[in-house]
Amino acid sequence: PIFDLVIASVDSAFTANEMNDPTGMTVWGVWHLEGKRRLMLVNAWRKHLAFSGVRTPYLPGESKPAYQRRTQPTWGLLEWIQYTCERFKVDKLLIEGKGSGISAAQELRNRYGLQDWSTQLCPVKGDKVARATAVQATFSQLGVYAPVRDWSDMVIQEMAVFPAGKYDDLTDSTTQAVKYLRDSGMAPTDEEALHEEQMRVM
Repeated sequence: PIFDLVIASVDSAFTANEMNDPTGMTVWGVWHLEGKRRLMLVNAWRKHLAFSGVRTPYLPGESKPAYQRRTQPTWGLLEWIQYTCERFKVDKLLIEGKGSGISAAQELRNRYGLQDWSTQLCPVKGDKVARATAVQATFSQLGVYAPVRDWSDMVIQEMAVFPAGKYDDLTDSTTQAVKYLRDSGMAPTDEEALHEEQMRVM
């Protein structure tokens, strides 16, 4: 569908060591369906990445898509975030406001501050389970959609076994995105939407 807003959410960890936690990134679109705002998972990935990749110059006459295909194997966290935000025309990038996220947000602003998307640090409050429980109503009221793709199945499978699974980075990314949209009024629950309508009538 045509989205009113597209946001990306990152649970960052910059390390290429696969024994450590990976970075998880999800992209979400907001649109109207039958008079209600709904969310759609647009893209997701989980990768073990260094903070920044090797800066490689363009070859003479090389197009941007060709350059990206050639250099992707050397990309780090910053390059993958920038590429994802540009590819999906993200309006706002959300990053967890913790150690690695703060460093990533600062460097993204330095490197890509003139891009069409803005970067916002999100404070981390409560534990992972509490944050996931806080947005559960959005899912149980069928407010979240996803296309049939391997990457969407990866998110769904991780969240289905959370917090007992091996990974939780995509779950953290998802709950951060949904909480932001709830708090900003872009993804109200049925009860919140009903209350808003009642107040408008009054």
